[in-house]
Amino acid sequence: MLKFLIASLVLIIVNLSFSWYALRKWKDYTEKFFLYNKLVSENLLLSKKIEEKLGYKELLRYAKMKGFKDISLEDIKGFLKIYQPSSRSE
Repeated sequence: MLKFLIASLVLIIVNLSFSWYALRKWKDYTEKFFLYNKLVSENLLLSKKIEEKLGYKELLRYAKMKGFKDISLEDIKGFLKIYQPSSRSE
């Protein structure tokens, strides 16, 4: 009877020590997960900003290569005068 009591106490101690180790590792993994999640979100935001800047510059370079010109306010007013329907035509 005493053997079973000692064996059960040993198993309880082993189980408690393993549980303590598992909880400690789980806490470490949780902290690392939140840190990596924060870093990934920051990197995605920075990557998005860089892509927007590079995308705009690339489009502007393509437009200049293909002969497009920058539009000014006077150009828009000129287009409106030409393409705006007049009320006298109907």
